[in-house]
Amino acid sequence: MNTRIKELMEQAGIFENQYTTEKFAELIVRECINEVEGLQILQSALDSSQHWNRAIAHTTLHLKEHFGVEA
Repeated sequence: MNTRIKELMEQAGIFENQYTTEKFAELIVRECINEVEGLQILQSALDSSQHWNRAIAHTTLHLKEHFGVEA
């Protein structure tokens, strides 16, 4: 289990049924990642949309690494 998820569980006072709680936390993180990925703009001629898409890709990668969620 990712250390950060463990810390959040402890802060929430969750100690019972750790597997279920860990799975629930992972599903929340995946949902957040999916929402961020949904913000991607289809490639267009606009340079700014390319920067936006790179920022989205970087953000989702950071979330996956931070919470230890596999792709």
